[in-house]
Amino acid sequence: MSRFTHLATTTVDVLRLEEVETRPGAWSREFVAVTVALGSRIAPAGAREMMVAEQMRVVASHVLYTEPDAGVHVQDELLETAGLNAGRRFRVTGLLPPSVPHHLKALLEEIQVATPA
Repeated sequence: MSRFTHLATTTVDVLRLEEVETRPGAWSREFVAVTVALGSRIAPAGAREMMVAEQMRVVASHVLYTEPDAGVHVQDELLETAGLNAGRRFRVTGLLPPSVPHHLKALLEEIQVATPA
């Protein structure tokens, strides 16, 4: 059991933009789930994270804390699948060195996705 597990308050699916064959010979770029139900904690970005994001020249509205070996990359999208805010979607804008080595810390930008009518 990871030392991070007790801190997780939600789960997210990690989505990565990959080329997918839509029909024989036809390809498109789509978000594909690379990790499902990853235990995480998402919190609003604080002053320190906002300052770091500004220095990195990225946008950050939230911070993700998760397992250190979760395989989260910049430009991945995260879909929150549990908790009070299930359905929210985020884009990873940066990875930060954590204050302790038992978790991964990432800067997130909350994005809005149009719902089909």
